Amino acid sequence: MHVDDAVLSPWVRIRQWGIRQWARAMAQRIPARAEQVLGQRQIFIVPNRYGLAFLGLILLIYVLGTNYQNNLMLGFAFWLLALFVLSILLTYHNLAGLRLQAGPVAMGWADDALTYQWYVQGQREHYGILIRAPEGAWQSLPHLAPSSRETVKVVQQVPRRGVYAAHRQRVESRFPFGWVTAWTYFQPEQTVIVWPKCRDHGRVSHAIGESSKTNLGPMTAREGWSAARPYQLGDTPRQVLWRHYVRRGELLVKAAEPQQRAPQHLTFATLEDMPLELALEQLAFWVHDSFVHDRPWSLRLDKEFIPLSCSLDHYHLSLTALARSRLQQEGLEHV
Repeated sequence: MHVDDAVLSPWVRIRQWGIRQWARAMAQRIPARAEQVLGQRQIFIVPNRYGLAFLGLILLIYVLGTNYQNNLMLGFAFWLLALFVLSILLTYHNLAGLRLQAGPVAMGWADDALTYQWYVQGQREHYGILIRAPEGAWQSLPHLAPSSRETVKVVQQVPRRGVYAAHRQRVESRFPFGWVTAWTYFQPEQTVIVWPKCRDHGRVSHAIGESSKTNLGPMTAREGWSAARPYQLGDTPRQVLWRHYVRRGELLVKAAEPQQRAPQHLTFATLEDMPLELALEQLAFWVHDSFVHDRPWSLRLDKEFIPLSCSLDHYHLSLTALARSRLQQEGLEHV
């Protein structure tokens, strides 16, 4: 058993070395780009198993024609060979000219299936475009009209927070005869931002300011009404100002006074006694809870301060700051 491991281990090392060299060569020949137009430098063409079987058939016919000195069989073999060469040109022509474009930045929570997208645009008619994701899933574009753009969606599972590069995609075509495969790689210049997990660890009291003790419960019968507005279909009769209607004949209803939301001042300093990832999860929970309940919040990390707001952009900015926090100290994959 140990002898077999000793014999196989050099082959495993050679295989790993070959994979690294191949990845380095592909990164130099086809680097990451926001937009890539496929041409001779990016497209590779090899015969597949059907093409190899077809070449074997051509060789068999040629040998039989030579053995029996049959010019018809020899001519038929050369005609099939010319057809095979023509298939190489047609397959290359079908893939050449495709414009591959990276999509927007993808964002999501750790351990969730993140979906990012990129686009395929054709300059002319293209048929039978196949796209393979790293996990092995195939997507097919049977027909791509001139100047049309198709969206390719890729699902990427990331277990930990951080900023990652989008996976490399394989784009190929076997049109029209299926004897050869023209393929290329596309590395979108696109990032995937993975936020920390949204978990509550019972440390809410350290993040809410004193003003958050304001009563935000339901309004009583005598409070919470500060103005009046015209009656609208669907208003309850209890809200109608009947005395005003009797005196002036104008139908008005009570308008609810907007409840003031207490701002939250979130800071990493109050959670220094917790492990880093647990503290970031708690901050992510506070940010998400504030956004859901429409409470303004500010966020202070080690060297970054995000001022008070409660918009969607502010929500994404806060969670992105948590995803990037102390990445080098944790040794995460950082782009």
